[in-house]
Amino acid sequence: MNINDHLVSEFMSEFLDMKKRMLDAQLETKHQTIAELQNIQILLAEIQQAYREEHKTFKEILTYLQNYQGIVDYQISGGKEALEEMRSLKKEVSWIANLIEPQAVPVFNNRVITDNDDRVYTNSKSYLQSLADLTTVGVVAAARIYDRHGRRSSLSTASQQDLNDGIEDELTTANRLSIVSSDANDTGNGPGIQQVIISGINDAGNRANEIVTLQGINPIITTNTWQYLDHFSNYRAGTFGGAAAGNITVSAEGRTYARIALGHYSWRSGRMYTDSTQKGYLHELTVGAIKAAVTFDLYLDPTGSYGQTLLGKASLAASNSSVEMLFPAPMVIPASGKILVKGIGLTSGAEAHCTFYLHVQPK
Repeated sequence: MNINDHLVSEFMSEFLDMKKRMLDAQLETKHQTIAELQNIQILLAEIQQAYREEHKTFKEILTYLQNYQGIVDYQISGGKEALEEMRSLKKEVSWIANLIEPQAVPVFNNRVITDNDDRVYTNSKSYLQSLADLTTVGVVAAARIYDRHGRRSSLSTASQQDLNDGIEDELTTANRLSIVSSDANDTGNGPGIQQVIISGINDAGNRANEIVTLQGINPIITTNTWQYLDHFSNYRAGTFGGAAAGNITVSAEGRTYARIALGHYSWRSGRMYTDSTQKGYLHELTVGAIKAAVTFDLYLDPTGSYGQTLLGKASLAASNSSVEMLFPAPMVIPASGKILVKGIGLTSGAEAHCTFYLHVQPK
């Protein structure tokens, strides 16, 4: 073999060997690519399965939400219908009530006392309780409800007398008051009444209260200067159960203006003043007679200067009886005004009592 044939033979051998290596490498690459594609296909199948499962879950949740929304919509629809029915019923009941009694309080007791002197009608104690609740929680700012209890024994049969425990005099000029007991046991650490509270209108025309510690038979002068006085009672008691050991009096100008009698707890006064910044509403008056028949009159003194106007009258024809006067419209007591209860015995020996509550608010 010549050298050329030998070179061609070597070249062909190298070429065939190179071709074989290339084919082997190509086959291996193909196998790797197929394996990778298979792995990818498996991952895609897993992703698709997970999507299907999650999609099913999401779809179920969505279905639940849609069903719940339907329930809510149905309930709301029913509530709206019920509300409309209630509103319609309320209108019908109010219309019937107004037809029967045009000036009655609405059946749902939702009428409030205004500050412009509008007439307000009441025919139920529940309305009075509602008013008390409003006052308690402060819906009517600075409003208060005061109670007063008046009494008079041995009423005259000739002329009317105030139900003020036999105290006839009232202050005519502003004064500081002297408070003293006829018994030394009415003192700050004694067994009788230790402290008293007085209430009324001060010299500035405002409602005021003052607590005074007693010193028995030694007079105590009030800190406030008083124009009018309408309450005087036990504030702190000793061992006598709250009763006075002696007669405790309030005086000035040589006159007595209030008294807690021996063995009693308070001065029972059938009058009440409003100050210069407030007006009052009187809803009812309860009066009672003991031992004999009594006729009662309720008066309004608009200016506090005895320009009296008769507001109501009650007559008890028998002893040991009582009656409640419930006004169809609250009686308005103007600022710096006064209400008082008087009585006259139809026979001798009559004893009279009265109780009223005055709702007071800024004018």
